[in-house]
Amino acid sequence: MQSYISALQELKRSSFLVNGRSVTFAYIDSGPPSSHTLAYATIFAIHGICFNSYTFTRLSPVLQNAGVRLVALNRRGYRGSSAYTDAELAPLSGQDTTDKARFLEDRGLEYAHFIEGFVAKEDLPAFTPGQASINQGGVGLLGWSMGCTFSAACVAAAVKCSGTLQRLRANLRAHIMIEPPSVSFGLPYPPNSYTPFIDEKIPMYARLPMTTRWLTAYFNHGDLDTRDLNVLEFVVPTTDRIPSLWNMDDVVQEKGIEEEPVFSVDAPIFRLSEELNAMYKEALFGSVMRSAFPGLKTSLLVGTKAISMSIASWWSIEQDDVANGGGLVQYRVLDGLNHFVRLTTILYAHLGLLFTLHVLDAMGRP
Repeated sequence: MQSYISALQELKRSSFLVNGRSVTFAYIDSGPPSSHTLAYATIFAIHGICFNSYTFTRLSPVLQNAGVRLVALNRRGYRGSSAYTDAELAPLSGQDTTDKARFLEDRGLEYAHFIEGFVAKEDLPAFTPGQASINQGGVGLLGWSMGCTFSAACVAAAVKCSGTLQRLRANLRAHIMIEPPSVSFGLPYPPNSYTPFIDEKIPMYARLPMTTRWLTAYFNHGDLDTRDLNVLEFVVPTTDRIPSLWNMDDVVQEKGIEEEPVFSVDAPIFRLSEELNAMYKEALFGSVMRSAFPGLKTSLLVGTKAISMSIASWWSIEQDDVANGGGLVQYRVLDGLNHFVRLTTILYAHLGLLFTLHVLDAMGRP
C-alpha cells in the first residue's frame, strides 16, 4: 500500500477556460487499470472539507483491481488548484440570489469542463450501456461529504449545456453521493446539530483541529429505522472504535489535511441554503436532468456510525425522493461504517472492501 501511495504523491494539474476565465484543478490519477485493454470505467472524486484528494488513495488500489480508474480532484482553494478571486467570492456575502445561484452553476461548469477535457485528452473508453459489467466504459461522478455539493452542481450545470459538454453527457453513468451533510444541499438542519466548528465555547484556534478529529470518529445511534432525529447521537463519539484519523497513513496525513480553506471558502458556501436546495433538486430529481441523462444512476451511501448530519440528510433525501415519485435515488446503508472509512488502515481489509463493493455497485457492477 505504501508504494502505491508514494506513486500518487505528485499532484498533476489541468488548466482550462470557463466563461473566459482560466481555472486550474490539481488532481491525483491512478491511471488506467492493469486490464486497460478492457472498456474500463473512470470515477472522478470530489472531496469535502479539511481533507483533500489524497484521502482517496486508500480507495484506489481496490478500484484498480476491479478495473476502475480513479481521478480525485482538489477543490478550488485547496492545494494546487486555483484560488478564488475576491470577485468570485463576492456573491457569498451579497444579497443577489441570481448571483448566488450563478456562483454554484459556475462551480459545476468547472468540474464539467475538467471531465470533458480529461475524457478527450486521455481517450477514456466510451460508455456502452447494456452490458452486465463494470467494464462498459463511461465515467462516474463521486462526491464525498461537502464534495456532493459540487458533484450535484456538475450534474445540474451539464444539464443546461445542451450544445456543449457532449462527452460528459454521453458518458456519465453514475452519480455517487457519500454522506452529504444537510448543509451541503440546503436541507433541514436538525435542531440538535453540533460540530466543534460552531461551538463558541471552544477557542477559535482549536475549533478546526477539533472538527477534524471529531469528523473521523464513530457514533452510536439508536434505531435508524424509526427515522426519528431523537435517536441520533449528535455530540459524543463512541469509544468502541478508534477514530479513522488515528489510523491514517503518514503521507496522507501530511499532504491530505488542509484546514484553512474551511474558513475562506467552505463555510461561506453553506450560507447559500436556498440556492443549494434548488440546485440539489434539479440534479437529483429534475425532469430536465432525467431527460438529459436517461441512464444516469444516482446513489447515496451512508454509514450507520456516521455523524448525525449525514444520517439526517439521508432521511431528507428519501422524503424528497418519495415526493418526486420515488425510485430516483438508490440507497446503500453501510453497517458499522463512519464518515471516513476510506482513511482506515487496520479495518480496511473488511470495512473498506465493503465500502468499495458498494461504490462498484453504484457504478453498475453485476
